[in-house]
Amino acid sequence: MFSDHKLRIQKHRCNNPECNWQSTPTTSTVFGTDIHPDLAKLQREQGALFSYREAQSNLEKINCSERRINNHTRIKSLTNQVGARFSQETLREPSSQECAAPATALIVQVDGGHIPVKEKGKRTFEALSAIAYQPDNLQQVDKHHQKITHKSCVVSAIDDEMDTIKRFVLHAAHKQGMTERTRVTGLADGANNCWSVLRSLESHCQDLECILDWFHIGKKFENVKNALGEAFGESLNSLQ
Repeated sequence: MFSDHKLRIQKHRCNNPECNWQSTPTTSTVFGTDIHPDLAKLQREQGALFSYREAQSNLEKINCSERRINNHTRIKSLTNQVGARFSQETLREPSSQECAAPATALIVQVDGGHIPVKEKGKRTFEALSAIAYQPDNLQQVDKHHQKITHKSCVVSAIDDEMDTIKRFVLHAAHKQGMTERTRVTGLADGANNCWSVLRSLESHCQDLECILDWFHIGKKFENVKNALGEAFGESLNSLQ
């Protein structure tokens, strides 16, 4: 899998003129791909964890030499294939076996971020992510930290007026047990696109309450404190 050496593969053919059976194995017929599956797995893992050029550099270090098969374009292609497959699975309506028991309450958090890109004329692209979980799945770690023991996460950067991310979030909520009798609490940072994704759940649950998350509430307080000056600082701190 790491070698550029040419390997000889034994071919077989039956000498019986009435049979004419023959076997001509190739990488594609043996593995179903033009490269060894272990190498394809390594390329996809690197492509998911690093930028494509960084992944190419990492593979060159593993091989101790440069190989054309590990170029960043190929890594991008393989990584996109995996992403497309996951996207198809996430767009599919989850079956009843995949969904948790009906939940009385559910928490859905939506956030967005801009990711740098090297395309000409474009500096970043926006991705939206969401996480759905039941309140009972929040476990206290210590005085200041909690962890979620069971959750459904989705992410999308498709520029289709948020249709894809809304479907992803709906399916994630269903997997966590959302029904028409579930009360949903939505947490976001106040951006219009995040609120839009949360509000798309309104017709699928009993009640939806949207709340600005504590981190961004704190930032709003900081903006007000800076605008009003130190005279109101103590009063604003007491409100927090």
